[in-house]
Amino acid sequence: LSLEAIAALSTLQMAALNTSAVAALSTAQVLALSSDQIIALSTRQFAALTSQQVAALSAEQVVVIETADIAALQPRQVAAFSSEAIGALTTEQIKALDKFDVAALSTRQIAALTQEQIGALESSQVAALKITQVSALNADTLAAFNSSQLSVLSTAVIVSFTTTQVANLTSQQLLALTSRQLSAMTTRQIAALGPEQVMGLETSDLVALKTSQLLALTTDAFSALNTDQLTALGSAAWVALTSVQLAAMTSDQVAAL
Repeated sequence: LSLEAIAALSTLQMAALNTSAVAALSTAQVLALSSDQIIALSTRQFAALTSQQVAALSAEQVVVIETADIAALQPRQVAAFSSEAIGALTTEQIKALDKFDVAALSTRQIAALTQEQIGALESSQVAALKITQVSALNADTLAAFNSSQLSVLSTAVIVSFTTTQVANLTSQQLLALTSRQLSAMTTRQIAALGPEQVMGLETSDLVALKTSQLLALTTDAFSALNTDQLTALGSAAWVALTSVQLAAMTSDQVAAL
């Protein structure tokens, strides 16, 4: 069929096409489908689309796909969406992806996600993210993760955060990290923490830090620790602190000991 003939098909005719016929459409024919024709396709028809056909879909076409149809797609099909199409998905469409779909996303697709889309991810979807995927997120996008999302990230993923990503985490996000996640951070990541971030750490999290991590705190960060945080540090921690860190203590900190 010519592109004109494809465009002329009614929604009833589109819905009547068998899966073999749908899979046989050329990428040009797929791109010629209207929003109404896209909506008319059944979940079985969507599941029959080839990766090449999915890759041909425009952002305008993808945004009208019903959530049930998104859920019917296989990971290989989801991985075929263009970055522009991924960035156009609604939050409801994002929620319709399962953890295997999310794990199949390329770094380019992950980098195309908006803050709103990141915020829409369910905990099971976030837990499926791989190191390479999280590394592809810019600092602003990572800042869109909420507390429940951050708490399910594996320690391997946490360790993969760049120092820029760590430095851009909010105090609320740091508070959401578990002691296990914080104690897994590298010394470079700890050194990237600013005073306001460190002030927000719970005493239980601070105590869980290894000596090497405490030594990695900058003087600005160390001098921002509050009384409860300082008194929670054990004798071993105090013995290990550098003279530079101790010299950076404020008079209020010293008086509180």
